[in-house]
Amino acid sequence: MGATAIVAAAAAMTACAKKSPTQPVACTQVAVPAITVTVVDSATGAPKLFTGLWARAKEGSYSDSVALNLGDKLKGNVVMSLAYEHVGTLDVTVHADGYLNWELDRVAVNGDGCHPITANLTARLAH
Repeated sequence: MGATAIVAAAAAMTACAKKSPTQPVACTQVAVPAITVTVVDSATGAPKLFTGLWARAKEGSYSDSVALNLGDKLKGNVVMSLAYEHVGTLDVTVHADGYLNWELDRVAVNGDGCHPITANLTARLAH
């Protein structure tokens, strides 16, 4: 998460939505991702040791990305989280060396008054 995203997330975590002018809603102090992407091999449907793995979420001039170096260890699913505390319509791209890019445009992420409601995606990477 870039410096701008960290500042935006910090600001969002301290803000509170209100049910009414006299009834504030208590927001949690945790940063919530707008997007999570579980990455699997399309041929097997299983996670694997992808190399050069990264994901990006964009909306207009806003962009957030994450890269993973799995080394030689893989325990469970490969899950990448992006766009912390961002509400909007995002275009998501996942890349791994030797695979075609996986893209999903116009992923709508709504908020609950305090945080985004996370959109959970599965990227099935194909050769």
